[in-house]
Amino acid sequence: MSPQHSIAHYRIVSKIGEGGMGAVYRATDTKLQRDVAVKVLPEAFAKDADRMARFTREAQVLASLNHPNIAAVYGIEEGALVMELVEGEDLAGPLPVDVALRYARQISAGLEAAHEKGIIHRDLKPANIRITADGNVKILDFGLAKAAVTASPTSNASPTVSPTLPMSMTQSGMILGTAAYMSPEQARGKPVDRRADIWAFGVVLYEMLTGKRLFEGETVSDTFANLFSQTIDFDAVPAQIRPLLRRCLERDPKARLRDIGDSAFLLDVSPAPVTEAPAVAARTRRLPWLIAGVLAVLAAIFAGLWWHGKNVPLPLPHRFAVDAGGVKISPDGLWLLAANGDPGSLRVLAHDSVEWRTLPGSESPSSLFWSPDSSAVGFVAGGRLRTVGVDGSGLRDLAPAPEVHGGAWYGGVSDGVILFSSEGRLHRFDLASRKLSDVAVPLTSDEQAVLPEFLPEGERFLFERGTAKGLSGASTETAVYVASLADPGAAKVLIQAARQPLFARHTHSGEWYLFYADGTAQLDGFSVYAGPVNPRTGQFSAKPVRVLSNPAQSASTGALIFEVGGQGMIAWRKANSSLPIWHLRWFDHNGNVLSAVGQAGTYQSMALSPDERQVATHQGYPSTDIWVYNLSTGSGARFATGSGSTSYPFWSPDGAFLYYTQQKETAFSIFRRSADGGVPEEVAQTPVRLVVCAITADKQNLIMVGPNGGGVYRLNLSAFPRTLETLIQGEKVRTAMSVVLTRDQRWLLVETRGGALVYSYPRPEKDPVSIVSAPTRAFLSADGKALYGMATPNGGRLLVFPLMEAAGGRGLRLGPVSQLFPIATNSRVSSTVAAVTRDGSRFLAISGDASEELKAQVLTDWSTLLTHAQ
Repeated sequence: MSPQHSIAHYRIVSKIGEGGMGAVYRATDTKLQRDVAVKVLPEAFAKDADRMARFTREAQVLASLNHPNIAAVYGIEEGALVMELVEGEDLAGPLPVDVALRYARQISAGLEAAHEKGIIHRDLKPANIRITADGNVKILDFGLAKAAVTASPTSNASPTVSPTLPMSMTQSGMILGTAAYMSPEQARGKPVDRRADIWAFGVVLYEMLTGKRLFEGETVSDTFANLFSQTIDFDAVPAQIRPLLRRCLERDPKARLRDIGDSAFLLDVSPAPVTEAPAVAARTRRLPWLIAGVLAVLAAIFAGLWWHGKNVPLPLPHRFAVDAGGVKISPDGLWLLAANGDPGSLRVLAHDSVEWRTLPGSESPSSLFWSPDSSAVGFVAGGRLRTVGVDGSGLRDLAPAPEVHGGAWYGGVSDGVILFSSEGRLHRFDLASRKLSDVAVPLTSDEQAVLPEFLPEGERFLFERGTAKGLSGASTETAVYVASLADPGAAKVLIQAARQPLFARHTHSGEWYLFYADGTAQLDGFSVYAGPVNPRTGQFSAKPVRVLSNPAQSASTGALIFEVGGQGMIAWRKANSSLPIWHLRWFDHNGNVLSAVGQAGTYQSMALSPDERQVATHQGYPSTDIWVYNLSTGSGARFATGSGSTSYPFWSPDGAFLYYTQQKETAFSIFRRSADGGVPEEVAQTPVRLVVCAITADKQNLIMVGPNGGGVYRLNLSAFPRTLETLIQGEKVRTAMSVVLTRDQRWLLVETRGGALVYSYPRPEKDPVSIVSAPTRAFLSADGKALYGMATPNGGRLLVFPLMEAAGGRGLRLGPVSQLFPIATNSRVSSTVAAVTRDGSRFLAISGDASEELKAQVLTDWSTLLTHAQ
């Protein structure tokens, strides 16, 4: 096929490669002006209606894969498969260990995403793994080996023939290469499942580390002979990788690693085989956690109490998932505390219980911390600092605490001191005198002090210091400082380029360790380090080592999700580089799914049209497009796209227009387009990304929010020239995420990380009129009398509050909450993810299913991380 030839709207540019499934060409998508890869299927194949029908069905499944580590399938046109064009180099070894592990984690993530949808690669090998210029992994030709064989059951094609053949390689060479990565059961022609990919993953990882092909031979038969009988030299790879490779390269698939997702833990923590557990004297109780799904089994295996004075063997470390986005571990190690529960209140889980218990008076909590004796917890709710006993008793409302970012407790429950960060400054609350005072640590005008942590001995404390951008996880560095309550002004740097200090005691040696994270993100994300310290000064007595890599970041605070506690417990959640796949679903008032709209995808926000006939979404990652779906037929079409991203759709009150945000490189604009598909109009250019949250009743003013520091703005559409007016800006709305304008046009409810702030409209006062404990992702009922929203940023139970004016007409107040039904939704963005119909009987929501990647991981002995630290 010659250059300039076209297939549909794809113009051929040049040939890339050729293989058993046809030739591959670079082409230009003339509609979207992007380069793609076009695989032109063999003529005999393309003209066979049955083969093409089967192949199309396979391709539709492949197209549902939307993951940053998988080359995407865009569609089928005129007997050709259109795919993402991935520039870069094929994977090749030997590689440094840290680079190989970084690539392995990305390969694992891509495979896991596919396996969860029932798709198996069947032809994983270095030639099908491309490394882009920025060091990211892309897996090519996903599932096409199956598609080729399925689509041609009577042909002579072999599953050993690669669907893609680079021009530099011979056909026989490619057969040898493919044979070298086949699992034993695949080589024997037996049915295969995801464990075949796990075998190939192990072979590829071995080659990445050693630079040598694991199984070789002059012929395919020789290669297969070695595959079945050769002794694998595991000593050729680093010791910390051997446990994973041994599990992946089990010739018996029944003994092989069953899920590629389990490789993530072995890539981070690879404990050496233990033949005999060491004896430990004078032990306190050892925590046996019993969690979801496998509670009975875990109870039988790990239950047991470790009493002081007994000489008993220490159990092997155990890892499990907790149904919470993040947890706080009590100092005695006997409790887990979580905030993202159902119905959005504090929950505690005892070591000897199988059920979470909700603590009263803690709706929409944040900034959780424990009392030193583990008998009570501190938290912030509704802009107030509060404490409550772990048994649910003794709820205390202590002090105003807007926009809190971390707290710590020193001393007793009734006579101790609570240190907390509010609006970027440190404050102390003395429980005995109930006195609130400032803690004046040295800060410049643009710096903040957050996340205090008391040292194990004495009144000295640590805190994180940096600029607002740095504290939210941007590139600006932060540092950990040490100070004392007696003389906070004498604070000194303890660790440069560090954040989130936490102390924990080593279960074996009794030494105190200080945990902290990178002050800035590295190429492979953040890392967590730990080292032994003097408990009075916080000074390290030995060099810290890395114990965790790439923990997740909170969508609402930017904090990294890791935690240590008593009894050697550590909890974290791994960062997920991709957006999970979500569904757009109708629910009834009881939470029953009525129907789905469109296909599953990476939905990030939605807007229900005023007439309830259409829904607009923005979807995709990292670039996004606006799609509009007809709710009667379920069919959808791309409504707005761009060279950057189009996002955050919002309907005009009459449904005639859709407003949306568009980003092109570093420039931002607000656009609108008529609902019938007219020419898009640029309404205004904006200095930062702004999201339209409300339109006034006269349709003349847009109310917009700039997430993460942008403030609240108004744009008068009737003015010329259109000028962006700042309505609210400053520290109080520095973390504004969304805005609700009441139906009577009198009040703005601004959602921030420190609580929902109520301002008057159209002329907001400098300070909020009131603060309410509103749900997140809030939206109004059609009559404006009720406020709906999620319990937490990543879902939880859907809540509804009556919305009323406060006494004397000063602000708003929320009536008693009604708990509806749980929804797991997307925490990556701060925007609308649900809507209610006018009659209140149905809800349309972006929802997902429970996923391990959204759960906190708990390890019962973090000392193993030190032994096998990288």
